[in-house]
Amino acid sequence: LFFQRECIAGTPEWLPAQGYPFAFGEDAVWNLHLAAGQAILSCHDKTHGRLRRTVDATEALLQDAERSESTRLCLAAFTNGVAMALGNRLVLTRGDGGLTRVELPGQATGLITTLPRTRSGVVVMLEHGAVLHWAGDASLIELSRDLASPLASFVPGGPLVLVSGREMLLLEVTSQAVQRSTRIELAGQRPIGVCHAASPGQFALLGSNGEMTLFKS
Repeated sequence: LFFQRECIAGTPEWLPAQGYPFAFGEDAVWNLHLAAGQAILSCHDKTHGRLRRTVDATEALLQDAERSESTRLCLAAFTNGVAMALGNRLVLTRGDGGLTRVELPGQATGLITTLPRTRSGVVVMLEHGAVLHWAGDASLIELSRDLASPLASFVPGGPLVLVSGREMLLLEVTSQAVQRSTRIELAGQRPIGVCHAASPGQFALLGSNGEMTLFKS
């Protein structure tokens, strides 16, 4: 209906240009900045970028954490909060303004959060394997210990998908454990991305040569 209107997709102009990680929540944008031994988490208005508040996450994220040369700073938003990881440390914001610190069994390489209107949690992809942490719970659920730096996606009406190299894991996870795990060997292009698709139970893999493959669980 609106062919005459211009639509621009890209990074908001007000975000810092230094490449700090940022994450879009339901009503806010978060970014995390490490400098001079400090970790500062900032929350911005989603529309105009006005700064709402900052949180000093230095002690929770950095103190006594183990890091390597390949350590990367990770950030992901969930309902009313954000999760951040560096090295073997995961930190989540709480509704009371505090921070929850979780020790990880390895070096974090990425984060994804649970789907909207489901229980808040975060999957931490590690250099070897992946774990799931439910907000408000002190424990971790091991999802895999052998997949190298996996990709991950929650699928509405379907499983949690982990992909690494030529292997794919489809996991049914409850609040306490992995109920079912299906391992699939992949052929064709090496996957470099995974996301859920438009229909319930469907997800897509993006191959290294640009080919998109649709799966139904």
